[in-house]
Amino acid sequence: MTKPSVSHLLASSLLDLDNELRAGEGLKFDATARIFEKLRLPLSQLAGPVGYSSLISRTLVLTRKKYPFLKSLDVGAQGKLEFMCDQGEFEDFQKRFEDQETGVELVAQLMNLLITFIGESLTVSLLKDAWPNGSFEKVAQRIGVES
Repeated sequence: MTKPSVSHLLASSLLDLDNELRAGEGLKFDATARIFEKLRLPLSQLAGPVGYSSLISRTLVLTRKKYPFLKSLDVGAQGKLEFMCDQGEFEDFQKRFEDQETGVELVAQLMNLLITFIGESLTVSLLKDAWPNGSFEKVAQRIGVES
């Protein structure tokens, strides 16, 4: 069995943290959208609003390679994830998102881009600032950063 990548460990940690905060309630897409939303301000401050939107757009392009049904999802004003479909397509989208590991992959692609552009240590530091009560110990240990 191969070790999960740092980006997948971070993605799983963030989704687990959201699940703990919500006591397991809610849809996987909602958790993924909350993670993107929570990162919007710090990443916009780091890269600017256009840089953030570009980062999210690139994340979608990369994730659509594995999950083509994400074509219904786009980056709207100020980098927010938006649906570009009618109600029937939305229900199908939600069902497919829940049935697959799409949320982990979507967040992992964002983490991978952040790691590529700003490095592992700064990425973990940014996440710790955004989620001060979150536990990123496994990831921090793996990359040799103090937790």
